[in-house]
Parts: sequence; structure tokens; C-alpha cells
Amino acid sequence: MAYIKVDTDALGDSVKKLSKLQARIDNVQQRLSTLSGQIDWEIKGREELENRINQLKSKIGSISADIGNTAYCLEQVSNEYITAQNDAQKEGENLPDKILTRKYYITHDNYNDAEQMLNDPNIPDNVKEQIHSALKSKIIIDKNKVVLPDDFKSYTIEKKVQFYLVNMGFIIGYTENGEPDIDGDWKNKSIAACFVFQNSCGIDTTGKPDEKTLKKLTELAESGKKYDDIFIKFDPSKHPITELPDNKNGHLSETELNEMIEIYTPGGGITRMQESEAIAWAYLVNAAATETNLDVERFYPVSGYRKYKDQVRLYAGYYLKLDGFNRASEPYFDIGIKDAPKFISDNKENFVKNNNFFDDYTGMSGEYDGTIEKCLSGHGGSNHGNGVALDLDTQDQGDKGGGKGVATTEQVIWLEKNAERFGFKPYLNANKSKIENDKKELVNNYAETWHWNYKP
Repeated sequence: MAYIKVDTDALGDSVKKLSKLQARIDNVQQRLSTLSGQIDWEIKGREELENRINQLKSKIGSISADIGNTAYCLEQVSNEYITAQNDAQKEGENLPDKILTRKYYITHDNYNDAEQMLNDPNIPDNVKEQIHSALKSKIIIDKNKVVLPDDFKSYTIEKKVQFYLVNMGFIIGYTENGEPDIDGDWKNKSIAACFVFQNSCGIDTTGKPDEKTLKKLTELAESGKKYDDIFIKFDPSKHPITELPDNKNGHLSETELNEMIEIYTPGGGITRMQESEAIAWAYLVNAAATETNLDVERFYPVSGYRKYKDQVRLYAGYYLKLDGFNRASEPYFDIGIKDAPKFISDNKENFVKNNNFFDDYTGMSGEYDGTIEKCLSGHGGSNHGNGVALDLDTQDQGDKGGGKGVATTEQVIWLEKNAERFGFKPYLNANKSKIENDKKELVNNYAETWHWNYKP
């Protein structure tokens, strides 16, 4: 019998090692199992994330489509708006933001159109209110037949002319309620509209509501004529001024004065000017009323033709630095610009008591005979004395005060850009006519913001 010798100690060690190895295998398997679970969870989470991403992509695609559709709709609406605007412009139709304008009357000229507009949901409420006002005041006409107010026969001639001017499409102003300002008060816009009508129709240009003007207005309005049918554009070259010799500056005779145009000012005064200048002024005011929302009452001519004695009075007040007197041009005194101011200074106290004190000492050029009675004889040095300069009620003192420097009101800024269309030139600083404003733009440097010369 053979015997095998076994090393039990070594065998025991091997068993122990095998046990440890098994334990490590079990531990690895457990960790693998755990890791597998984590992987499954990650996979599941990623699938969910991919699903959410796909859902978001789908929503984004939907939104993109909506944006595309909206953009297309906006483009369509924009194109329709542009087409409608072009059509409206061709037909003379324009529904304004503020109140009924000239073009409104031209286009919407029968009751059926007005009623349809009132029922149209696309027409703004403020425009509907204007249509209501127009229907109420009977300004909208039916089939080119003018509908007169019930009390039309009692209207003054001023009010009748205003009614027909509005009916034809002229802008003469509006009340606070948005109705045409047909009140018989012959203000700036009415005067200007009347001048433009008269000039366009070839009748006497007076700016006044006379019977000849009313007859022509009635005839044209009853025949369905409108503003654009009769309007003649102003051309300064066709309205020249009458050149006066220097010695006539401020010395027109009563006959010559009566040939000038008179415009009544709000304070009850009268401003005289040459006919061509008056027509040019009227077209300027009419343009401002038609093209802008400016207060055109600020374009009132507070001073036009100026008599020599008035020029002397203004110069004396300016020379003596008295309150209420602005800069005034020096007259051409027969005794010279040195001796005349001395006489004025010596009589300052008399002038302060009576601003007309020097009137008795004035006369025409060449009348000075060496006596004190005619020591201020001479002629004017301003275009006012020729009847071709206007001082407008712009109330613009300029940025340097006294009407000097850069314009500060909307009215003068508009004049700066538009007055030359009507033959008017500004009165600028002789040494430097242009300066920069606060926006670094090169603008007029005024000597007087309110003074405008008609020089076609």
C-alpha cells in the first residue's frame, strides 16, 4: 500500500485564499449588478431626455411655423395698407389723425359713404366722431349738391364764404369739438384761404369776403368743384414787387397806400403790404395749415408797410434804450445820423411822455430847410418802408434774446425750411449769417427772427 503525504498546513492556506478570492468575486459581481442598474437608469434617463428634446423641437417647429404665418400675414397687411394708401393718395383721400382735413371733404362727399364708414369696424373711433360732426354740421355733400344749414340765410358774408371754403376743402381751422370753425371771425386761416382761392380763380386778390368772391365760391361749389380742381401753385417769379425809389421809402401818398393790401390784425390794427407779398404770405399760411399742425396764428403779420414817421419813432425808442422798443433800422436823416440822434437825445423826456412827439419834425427827403420843424426829415432805411417786409407774430426771441441768434419756436424753424418756397428771405446777422445749433447743425443766425423780406 502506498501512502501520499499531504501538507495540511499548505492546503489550509490554499483554502483560505480560495475563500477570499470567492468573496472578492462575489463583491465584484455585486458591484457589477449595481453598476448595471445605474446604467439602466442612465439609459432610461437619456431616453426620457431625448423624448423631451424631441418634444421641444416639435414645439419650436410649431412656433416657427406660427411666426412664419404671422410674418406672412403682417406682410400681406402691410402690402394692403400701402396699396390702400397709394389708392387713397391718387383719389385725394386721407383720413387724418387730428380732425377733418381738406382731402376728407373731397373724397367722402355723400351720405351713403359716410353711413358705411360709421358701420365699418376698421374705421377708428376718432374718425367716426369726425364724420358724426360733419353730418351734424351738414358739411358732407350729397351727389355734388351743397346742403346748406337751415339758418344759412342769416349768415354774415364772412360766415357764408367760410362755409363754401370748407365745402371745397380749404382748411380754416377747427373748434374744440373738431368741427370746422365757421364762425364769421375772419382770422389768419380764413384770410389766407380766401387769398389762395381768389388768386387760383383769377378774381381780385383782396383776402376779403366780398360779393364777387362769394358768387364764385357758390358757383364752383354747386358744380362739385373741389380744392384740387381749382388750386394754382404759387410761383414767386410771377408775383414781382414794385421797386420804389429811396426817397419814397416810408412816404407813399394816400392814393398809393389805398392801392396796397390791408390785413386786419387781432388787436384791431391794419397791416399794409404790396399785393404780391400779400398773396405770397397767404400761400405760406395755407401751406402751414395744410402740411403741419402748427399754430398758424403765430404767422399773423403784425407789421408791414411802415410810414417814415413810424420808423423814426421806433428808431428813437431803440436808440434811447426804452422798454418795449426792439432793434430798428436807422432812417436816412437829411441832417445826418450824428445830428439827428443828438436832437432825439435832447428831447428824450418829451418822447417818453408822448411817443408821437417826433412826428411833427419829420418830412420827406429834401424838405429840411435849416429850421427845427423839419430837422428829422429824410426817408426810411428798412424794407418796411417799401411795403415788402413783414414782422410776423412768431414770439420767438431767439436763443440770444431780442430775436437774435438761433430760432427757438417751431414756427420760425418751419419758416427757415419753407419760407423761400414763397419768396421770403430771413433777416440774418450781416457779419455771420450761419451758426451751429446745439445739435451741431448749421442754421440761420437771425438779426430778427420775426422779420421776413419778400424778395422773389
